[in-house]
Amino acid sequence: SLFSDFCRCQNLNGSKEERTQRTATVTMASGFGITGQQGRCYPIWMDFYGCMMDTEQPSKCADLRDDYFECLHHRKEIGRLNRIGKELAKQEEAGVSPLADTTDQGKGTPS
Repeated sequence: SLFSDFCRCQNLNGSKEERTQRTATVTMASGFGITGQQGRCYPIWMDFYGCMMDTEQPSKCADLRDDYFECLHHRKEIGRLNRIGKELAKQEEAGVSPLADTTDQGKGTPS
């Protein structure tokens, strides 16, 4: 699984004490981007990394891992935008104006 690959790659196998002793050698990049500012995903990485260091079951960190990869790659966000775009195109093709004001002359009362 990806978690076991992560642990093997980061040398995170073993007891919590052993993993803690190796913390100094297991690091991500500094956390700073090319502009000298902290990277946008670094805080999320630190949450994920902390979870991986504190648990004996990496599967408990699945949500943090998903958050980190979403921060890096925006796959869920892009997928959602693509689905919205397809639905808008479908509605426009059907002759419906999906973004038209459906309220009674814009006064907030549905028609």
